[in-house]
Amino acid sequence: MKKMLILFFCVFPFSNSIAQNIWQELLPPVVNPFSIAVSSAGNQFVEFETNLIRSTDNGQSWELVFPLANRCAFSTSPTGVLYLIDVPLRKSTDEGNTWTTLSMPIPASYCVFEPNPIVTNNNGDVFIQMENYPSRDLYRSTDEGQTWIEVGIDSCKMIDMIFKENICLALFVKPNVGMYLYKSTDNGNSWEMMPPVPSDLYSLLWAKNGTIYGGAYQCGSGCLFVSSDSGMTWQEICGFNPDGIFDIVENQLGHIFLATGYGVYRSTDDGDSWNHYNAGLFHIPTHKLAVDSLGYMFATTGVPEMFYGTINITIPVEILSFSAKQNDNRVHLNWETATELNNLGFEIERRMDNSEWRIIGFKEGKGTTTDRQYYSFVDENISNGKYHYRLKQLDYDGTFEYSNTIELEILNINNFSLEQNYPNPFNPLTTIKYKIPENSFVTIKVYDVLGNEVTTLVNVEKSADSYEVEIDGTGFPSGIYFYKLQAGSFVETKKMVIIK
Repeated sequence: MKKMLILFFCVFPFSNSIAQNIWQELLPPVVNPFSIAVSSAGNQFVEFETNLIRSTDNGQSWELVFPLANRCAFSTSPTGVLYLIDVPLRKSTDEGNTWTTLSMPIPASYCVFEPNPIVTNNNGDVFIQMENYPSRDLYRSTDEGQTWIEVGIDSCKMIDMIFKENICLALFVKPNVGMYLYKSTDNGNSWEMMPPVPSDLYSLLWAKNGTIYGGAYQCGSGCLFVSSDSGMTWQEICGFNPDGIFDIVENQLGHIFLATGYGVYRSTDDGDSWNHYNAGLFHIPTHKLAVDSLGYMFATTGVPEMFYGTINITIPVEILSFSAKQNDNRVHLNWETATELNNLGFEIERRMDNSEWRIIGFKEGKGTTTDRQYYSFVDENISNGKYHYRLKQLDYDGTFEYSNTIELEILNINNFSLEQNYPNPFNPLTTIKYKIPENSFVTIKVYDVLGNEVTTLVNVEKSADSYEVEIDGTGFPSGIYFYKLQAGSFVETKKMVIIK
């Protein structure tokens, strides 16, 4: 018999640090919410005892999308399809406005309604569990429910199924026997049983960082577990007893949220530490969580059963850095964002001492993203003086926020100059830098010690700026040479040495 490997590291990582209200109670038209989900379009769907309802404004108002005869189960697909088990199975491709009845793998009276009988992966494949006494069988559809194939797992009760790329992990429980974890590496075509898992697991999350989080609904042998090897081994996070973990979700920032018997907990550091996330959440336990692409979160609670949503979005436009650097009569602005939410873009604003701010440019944003983004802008033809720069970040809805202000004192090019080549001596390459304070016709020529012209490096009209030119001395013999800059009436000569 294989033995379960569960490592323990007790770091007591939980604390309570949230002060202002995070949650607000939402008031759908009926009570006792069971399940919640957010569609790929960002709409919220809630199942109650007799209705499936929808909100398109983060829970502020609700509309009926399907009247139910019994309890139902539903799933939202990343491809935009909504599936509903209400005897029979139905799907909607327009956010619940219209519904199509689908064929069932076996007669509809054998539907299973809890805890997670229907799930979809990132490709849009659908997995559904059906009662086929004395077993419960798992079926898969790759064509949005038109046809079904049994995947070959005598599954008992399916607790949860999670996906990462082409890997599926399915968790089942057999009463009075224990938990079973199955793994597929080909999108569910074939399965293998994994080593034993912690008892009483009820929810799984495969996070963006590759870690699997598992929550137990009874904490007799631990509540929160993690696996870093795709479910082969598990580690318990100790020092914490939230009276059961019923759901685990992740937002676009990679923050992990737990629905527990004591409310909601959050980790912003890949599970190293956890904080209560309960301010404004007046009813516990928390049963189900959902998060939309904008960063709003939703929760169902018990005793009494209520529905909550977060007051504010959880994904800001976070500017990590904003800097300015002078390059002669130009200022190069650079900034970096960690996350962006509904980011229309950035207005670049500038002012001098004792003057008003004015817009000097605009950079389009990336909308909503959790990947780092890099931006740059060049302020041209700057004269001497002290300048102040700031960014005005604009959302699609017209709201805005200013960045911090940075200062830069500009000392422009006022004179012609020719710098010593570097390196010197050289073989075979060296670079000459020079500055032109006004538009001029510029020539740079190289001469030997006898005054013979060897080559012409520059012979063109130049605008005011700093420049550099490279010399390749591959064809030159060793010795002393001179290079001369002429721009208008300005003439300067310097010596250089080639050593081979």
